[in-house]
Amino acid sequence: LTVALGGKIVALITSGQVDSALELAERCVALAESIYPKNDPRLHKSLRALGLTLEKKGDQAGAEKAFLRGYTILSISVGVQCVEAQMLIEDLCNLCVRRGDLEAAERHVRKHHKAMSEKTLQGRELAMFADSAARLANLIVRKGAGGEAEAEELVRTALDIREKVQPPQPVGIAVALCQ
Repeated sequence: LTVALGGKIVALITSGQVDSALELAERCVALAESIYPKNDPRLHKSLRALGLTLEKKGDQAGAEKAFLRGYTILSISVGVQCVEAQMLIEDLCNLCVRRGDLEAAERHVRKHHKAMSEKTLQGRELAMFADSAARLANLIVRKGAGGEAEAEELVRTALDIREKVQPPQPVGIAVALCQ
């Protein structure tokens, strides 16, 4: 039911009915919390929908709290290397960047990248680690605080991983990393 409600939330947001979407997102989280423990990884979809809706409504602090809660639950129970954790850290990063808080964005992304670097990763997880390195590099460059050497090292790491994990696509990889 919460997955179906999530689809309805997206449809309401898309059609500009943000207040209705927010009401449904809050109901979705409440429903999930009535079924699962408050730290259950299955809450992440409802929390992400709530975060996206709150952001659309203009409640950036509430959105950050929802994204961070979902990310924290997943990182503890499933691991930072799961796809859903990647999506939530990206949402969290984008929220912080849109509001102009590059320090908070870097803090969240750096913590995530460090946690991933402490894991033994294989296959698709390595590709996600490359994405994490590229995300952090982009933030460092965007901040413009003299971290170009660190950013370059992160990009080299991401490129090395991408070349090993995926079939060679040097132009596509270069374009993605040079953003």
